[in-house]
Amino acid sequence: MASRDSNHAGESFLGSDGDEEATRELEKLQLVVSTRAQNSEERKGTVLETRGAGTEVPVGTTVTLIVSTGQPDQP
Repeated sequence: MASRDSNHAGESFLGSDGDEEATRELEKLQLVVSTRAQNSEERKGTVLETRGAGTEVPVGTTVTLIVSTGQPDQP
């Protein structure tokens, strides 16, 4: 169980279709959320990777979500 000074920032968001949902959930845990966009074959908005997550972390820790922008446009 997480104390009030730390939270579990699990990687349960990987592959989720909603970076907005992941952001809301992490913010509820009093974590700071940063997002970075990355081209991918995955659908736009899919969480591809998390950084700073997967363990118990102190409140206020920054968790970075790497989010798919979808496939780049082909000329």
